[in-house]
Amino acid sequence: MSQLSVFSTASPFARLFLNTLKTLAMFNFRGDENWRHNSGGNPELFRPVGIMFLIGIATTIIKIWSDFKTHKPILRSEHQEGAYQNFSLLLVISVFILGILPVVFSTESIPHALRSILMIPPAVLFAALGGIGTYNWLKKYVRPSRLNAVMVVFCAFLGRSAIQEVFHRLGTKSERASCL
Repeated sequence: MSQLSVFSTASPFARLFLNTLKTLAMFNFRGDENWRHNSGGNPELFRPVGIMFLIGIATTIIKIWSDFKTHKPILRSEHQEGAYQNFSLLLVISVFILGILPVVFSTESIPHALRSILMIPPAVLFAALGGIGTYNWLKKYVRPSRLNAVMVVFCAFLGRSAIQEVFHRLGTKSERASCL
């Protein structure tokens, strides 16, 4: 049994549960401490993107659960509305769950951004679904011209914040320089 395996610990199931919680929390609360993988413990997702990520996961689970309760098939006829929607959502959830496995079954440095690299595509898709859902919800209450202007400003803010974080704030950290 590998020394990195969660099953080499005294209580593997408790450790597995704790690793899962820490790994899920890395997106919005406390990320990888290794400066080569992340900015020293900061969440892996920028706050607004992290919020959209949570909204995307919640709406995905609610959609699948409501369709399951009403006995809608996962794959419907191509001519029906949303023919492959549930299958696509289940696929994204499956890849997310498969991506978390390398992280939670190890004992070293949890959360570990590099081991969780397989979770990036579903995490981005969940954030996009949350953003689309939020935009569609806001369309009911805000005029389209104002909403589009707000979205342009919001996207510019996201881009500027990312540039500020990577090139200005992190570029001056001595911990970061030692990792290169």
